[in-house]
Amino acid sequence: MLTNLLATTAMKVAAAIIAALVLALGICWIGWTSDANRADRNAEKLALSEANHAVTAASYESLSKQMEAMVSAGEMRAERLNDAMAQAQDDADGALDEAERLRAEGVRVECTTSDSIMGSGRI
Repeated sequence: MLTNLLATTAMKVAAAIIAALVLALGICWIGWTSDANRADRNAEKLALSEANHAVTAASYESLSKQMEAMVSAGEMRAERLNDAMAQAQDDADGALDEAERLRAEGVRVECTTSDSIMGSGRI
């Protein structure tokens, strides 16, 4: 009878240990699957973030090229404007010099203004 009691107690202890191990294994399995799911979600987030970064980099590159073209065009326009202003100043200086020379020679030109211009109020 004592052997039956010990055997029954030993079996109860073994069963309790097995149950505890199965419970611990179940908890670990839940944790591992949770970690695996979290890793999958993080991988998806990383892929999405990298795709967004690639789009942003391409957009930045496109805008940079457009800005460079606009700046270059603006610099060319400014250069042409400066050249035209210098040419206009040279022409004006030449005309003023010519007028001064003609005055010095005593050349007088009668200039008449039409009545329509005189009546327009611009003079």
